[in-house]
Amino acid sequence: MVRYLTANGIPYTYDPVRPFTLRYRRVNGVLRNCQSLKFHISTMDPKEDKAFALSNQAAEIQRLHARLRSIIDSMRHVVISFSYKENEESEQVTDFAFYDEHLVEINPAAEALYGVPKEDFLTGRRSIFDFLFEKDREKVLAHYNSLLEEGIGELTYRVLGPNKEIRWVLDYGRVEYLERGRVRRATHILEDITREKKALDGLRASEEKYRKIFENSKDMVYIVTPDGEFLDINSAGVELLGLESREEAVSRNIKEFYVDLRQREALIREMMEKGEVTKRRVTLKNTSGKEIEVNISVMPRRDEGGNVTSYQGIVHNITEAMRQKELEAIGQLAGCFADDLASPLSVTIMGVTMVKEFLAEIKKDIVRLKEDGESSGPEELMSGLDGKFEEAEFFNNEAFKSSKDMKLRLEEIREQYWKLKKVSDGGGGIIYQRESKGKNTKQGDDQ
Repeated sequence: MVRYLTANGIPYTYDPVRPFTLRYRRVNGVLRNCQSLKFHISTMDPKEDKAFALSNQAAEIQRLHARLRSIIDSMRHVVISFSYKENEESEQVTDFAFYDEHLVEINPAAEALYGVPKEDFLTGRRSIFDFLFEKDREKVLAHYNSLLEEGIGELTYRVLGPNKEIRWVLDYGRVEYLERGRVRRATHILEDITREKKALDGLRASEEKYRKIFENSKDMVYIVTPDGEFLDINSAGVELLGLESREEAVSRNIKEFYVDLRQREALIREMMEKGEVTKRRVTLKNTSGKEIEVNISVMPRRDEGGNVTSYQGIVHNITEAMRQKELEAIGQLAGCFADDLASPLSVTIMGVTMVKEFLAEIKKDIVRLKEDGESSGPEELMSGLDGKFEEAEFFNNEAFKSSKDMKLRLEEIREQYWKLKKVSDGGGGIIYQRESKGKNTKQGDDQ
C-alpha cells in the first residue's frame, strides 16, 4: 500500500516563500486515492531545489507509510477502510454491496475475528457483511450510511466468528473529507468485546437479581456510609424504622436508630477485625421511640484500593421471637414456683386427710357405742380414742408447719429474693433468674 510521488508540473518560476501543492497517487493510478501536500521551497537554484525537495519528501512519505502500515498490521483490533471517488454519490445506499466495492484495506486482525484470510475480503471472494448476525444486519447498514452523513459514530453488534461462534464487536467509524466536503475515505475500527459484554451482562443480571432480593426481602437491607449516612434502604427497612419513604431515609443517619451507640461501635470493631459480622444482637428504636430487638449481619464494601466506602447490612427483627422466649422463660419460672410449693402443700394435704379419717373413726365409735349399749364401757372407748388423738395431733402439727412454710415461701416470692432479671442463656436467648440466690435461697430451700 505504499504510495509514490509524481510531479504535477511544478513551475520553475515560483515564489520561494509561497507554498505550492504536490499531488501523489498509488502506482495503479486510481484517482480516488490521491492526496495533496503543501511545501515551502527556498533555494538559490530553482531546478536543484525542486529535485531535492521531491526526493526528500518522497522518502519521508514512504517511511511514514511503512511505519503506519506496521502499526495497523500489529493492532489487535480490526481496521477496515473504504475509499470513494470525488464525484461519487453515496446517499442512497440500500445494500452492503456498495461497501464491498469500496473496500480497500483490512488488517490481519480480521483473520482472528472472522476465521478467514484477509485477502478473501480484498479480492471480493468474501464479504465482511456475510458474517453479520442476521438480526443485526439492518442496524449495521444504518450505521454505515449514517457515518457518511455524520462523519463519526459507533455501534455495538454481533458477528459470527469461527465455528459460527457469536461475538460482540464495538464498531467505531470515522470519515475523512476532501477540501470541498466530499467523502474521501471511511475507516472502521472493530474491537472484539465479547468477553467484556458477557461480563457486563452477567454483572447486570447479578444486579437485577440483587435488586429483586433487595426489594422483596422481608428483612431490612441497607447501605450506609462509614459515618452512618443512609445510601440506600429497602421497603422493609423503611417500615421497620417507621420512616415515610426511602427519600426520608437517605436524609437520616443510622446512629439515630440505635438505643445504645456503644453497640454500633462494638459492631464496627468486630467487623473490621473479622471482615464481617453475622447475627449480632442489638437494640434499635423506630421514629416513635419503640424499641426493637434485632439481629444484624453486616460487611464492608471496599474500592479498588481496599478503602472502605460503605457498610452493607441485613437486619432481622427478632422482637416477637424474643417475646415468645420471654413467655417460655416465665412459664419455666412458674414451674419453679410450683415446685417450691408442691412439697409443703403435699404435707398439708396429707395432714388434713389424716384428721378427716380420724374424725370418721370417732364417728364410727360413737355409733357403735350407741348400738352396743352396756357392752362397751367408756374406759374402752377412751383408750381407743387416745391413740387416734395422738395420731391426729401429729398430722395436724405437720399440716400447720407446712402451711406456715408455704406462707413464708410466698412472702419470699413476693418481697425478697424472687426479684427477676434477664440473663443470657449462652445460646442467643435469655432466661429469668432471681436477683439473689445465695444464703437466703439456701435457707428457703432447707425450710
